[in-house]
Amino acid sequence: MKSVVLRWWPILPAIAIAVAVAGRDPAPEPEPRPATNTRRTSTLQRAPAIPEPVIPAPERAPSRSVRRREASPGLQAVDAALGRDERIARLKDVLRGKDLPLKSRVFPYLRAIGGPEAVALAADVLQGEGPPWLRARAADLLGELGLPTAFPALLEATRSEDLVVRASAAAALDRLGQPAPLWELIGTLSERLDDPDVAKRAEAVDILIGMPSRAAWPVLVKALGDPADSRLREAAADALGRTRLAEAVPFLEKALRDPEAGVRRAAERALGTIRTP
Repeated sequence: MKSVVLRWWPILPAIAIAVAVAGRDPAPEPEPRPATNTRRTSTLQRAPAIPEPVIPAPERAPSRSVRRREASPGLQAVDAALGRDERIARLKDVLRGKDLPLKSRVFPYLRAIGGPEAVALAADVLQGEGPPWLRARAADLLGELGLPTAFPALLEATRSEDLVVRASAAAALDRLGQPAPLWELIGTLSERLDDPDVAKRAEAVDILIGMPSRAAWPVLVKALGDPADSRLREAAADALGRTRLAEAVPFLEKALRDPEAGVRRAAERALGTIRTP
């Protein structure tokens, strides 16, 4: 018996400690730590999304042409006309009125109708006492209609004291195969570019810009050399670019050395336009 006790004696203290520990309450398990994340999370709690209120879409506004016709009983009557004769009669009524913007909206109707009746109505506007811009538009329309019955009214308009009306009539005649009035006008505009009044020179350049390219380009070259007003030189350079004529290239290349940056930029743009296939 003594030998058995002696054999177990070395491990008795360890057994006693194990029994004592087993009698205690088990230690609480540590709470699991959240997995680490390389992104920083916001410390503010995100509020729940609030749905947007549903707002009904507004009704689509009518187009500009619709609004104009709704405000123009005269054009409504033209649209409601049943035949060509009735439509022409309604257009005459509009042209007898005093509403100038309304009169200008008659021209697309006349262009669509065509024929001697449209020429007669446009000629009445050209020979009337309306403002120059309205009469000039009538001359443009006569050139588009392309009928020789427009010659008398256009020839008379080429003697107008207003250069805008005169230019539109001359360009219309050139379109109809009668270039003489246009060349005569170009000579007048070339002389106007020598006028000391910059306003008159500017008016000449404005008219030249709207002329056929081959007719006007030599005088535009003259305007490109205006000694006093860089704005005229810049406008002339842009106009020469729109002609796309190779004859203008040497003069535009010279304008690249103009003292004004705006003129140099305009000349560069014009050369780019001409040289683009």
